[in-house]
Amino acid sequence: MSVFFWYEPEPAAIWNSLLSLFIQQMIEAQPDVPEGVVKSSAETFAHYMTGAVAAGSLYGVLFSLFLARWWQAKLFNPGGFRVEYLALKGHKQLAVVTVALIILAAMASGITSEICWNVLLVLLVFYSITGLAVLHSVFTSIKGSRYSVPILYVTLVAMPHLMALIALCGLSDSWLNLRNKIKPNGTQLP
Repeated sequence: MSVFFWYEPEPAAIWNSLLSLFIQQMIEAQPDVPEGVVKSSAETFAHYMTGAVAAGSLYGVLFSLFLARWWQAKLFNPGGFRVEYLALKGHKQLAVVTVALIILAAMASGITSEICWNVLLVLLVFYSITGLAVLHSVFTSIKGSRYSVPILYVTLVAMPHLMALIALCGLSDSWLNLRNKIKPNGTQLP
């Protein structure tokens, strides 16, 4: 991603031109949609497309890796993937860098802020996976986990905007060790 920003000093212009093709087709198909609102939203979103594409690619790679690891564990180490997944945890140093990037992105302007926000979109992937592992671990240990864990994932599909809260849970777990703070009945979580 940093190579793309180094190679192309104005990546938002490239994404804006690509998005304008889709917007034009959408407006032609749905003439009742206000054109000005759609174009201004696309111009804003164009600044974050580099990070969004990188984050989407990273989600695909991670899900493929998890699926392959689950298959391997099913063959050679039954239950091994579950233990490894529930033990996912971020490092404090990366969490400090992430918080510093959030502060820099909020305080800076121009290309510096844009690069920081795009990098934070990629870090959101990592923290959302870690946050899901934390919540899955906590929900597994409560009474009725047979239903609560699937409800967690169905809720995520139904309301994907909750991913930001889950990423915050993953980020805070780096410092707070939430698995052991939110343990019911004194049970030890992985």
